[in-house]
Amino acid sequence: MARGGGINIGMLVGAGVGILALAIVFMLGPVIGGQLESSMPTLQADSEWNATYNTDLKTGSDVWEMLTPFLLIVGLVILAAIIIMVIRGVA
Repeated sequence: MARGGGINIGMLVGAGVGILALAIVFMLGPVIGGQLESSMPTLQADSEWNATYNTDLKTGSDVWEMLTPFLLIVGLVILAAIIIMVIRGVA
């Protein structure tokens, strides 16, 4: 037990809800992105938003691959903060 008299249950519930939310984002993010990309209307052949005409456009999967590591880092920082708070007896 920590010096402060124990672990705060509210903090643990909050951490659990945060972990659950992160898992839901990881599971549903690609599904929602795929549905959005498949529901896009057909574009003119010379449109700047047409991926075959403008090959420099980012796709949803490119953005997801770029942002996913940052979500993991945020989760690790929050977990480290909780561990430090428990060790110091703040919680």
